[in-house]
Amino acid sequence: FFEALVRRCAFCGTISAGGGSSQLTLTGCVRNSMPQLYSMPIGNRVPIVQRLFSTPVTWEQRSDWVERIRQGLRAAQFPQGVSGFFVGISAMFHAAKAAGITDR
Repeated sequence: FFEALVRRCAFCGTISAGGGSSQLTLTGCVRNSMPQLYSMPIGNRVPIVQRLFSTPVTWEQRSDWVERIRQGLRAAQFPQGVSGFFVGISAMFHAAKAAGITDR
């Protein structure tokens, strides 16, 4: 019961990524505030669909992809420094599972 209560109080929102877009929902992080929604048109299939990567992928291509994601986050005004309990949906869950951090 206590663990469920702590998670409920610490819950900050959801983070999701799909083939063509990524989203962040903030709720519960700030008392008496409305949920905040953020979205950017960059997803995990974009490099494949737009043929951005060669086989094998080079370090330069990876670096360019990371910078494109960062630019997308800035352009969509995603917040920085947010912490708390987030639920990963879609590809974010699978990435967390592959990294071994689903329980953190």
